[in-house]
Amino acid sequence: MLLIERVAALHRVPIFAELYEHTLAEIAQIVEEVTFEPGEEIIREGAMEDWMFVLVDGRVQIDIGGVEISILEPGAAFGELAILDPAPRAATVTALESSLLFRIGHQPFRDVMHEQPEVMAALLVMLTRMLRASRNMPSAPLE
Repeated sequence: MLLIERVAALHRVPIFAELYEHTLAEIAQIVEEVTFEPGEEIIREGAMEDWMFVLVDGRVQIDIGGVEISILEPGAAFGELAILDPAPRAATVTALESSLLFRIGHQPFRDVMHEQPEVMAALLVMLTRMLRASRNMPSAPLE
């Protein structure tokens, strides 16, 4: 995929949508294009990994504890927290159809964040929105 195509794909991702094109070009240079076939696991719940994914083409399913949580379409990002603070994965993500994804590694992304502070600002906005959304979700009953 050409750099300009990578930039366009990143621009469709909400956490990157407000970044300038020159900043997106920096990120586009560090992405690794990976493909998954239907039924292939992209992320396994509990695995220790330090990268995030951007879904460029295809559809994926997110499960927690074997229960379907959601289905993601192109333009979605997942695994963002691991790029900031590697920890066991909270969910399993499986390809539902042939899918093209961008994989972005922890260290290359940290390097871009140091060179382009607006990337850090975009991530802070994303984390704030996630926190707000989690507050609006009903709590699980205590047992």
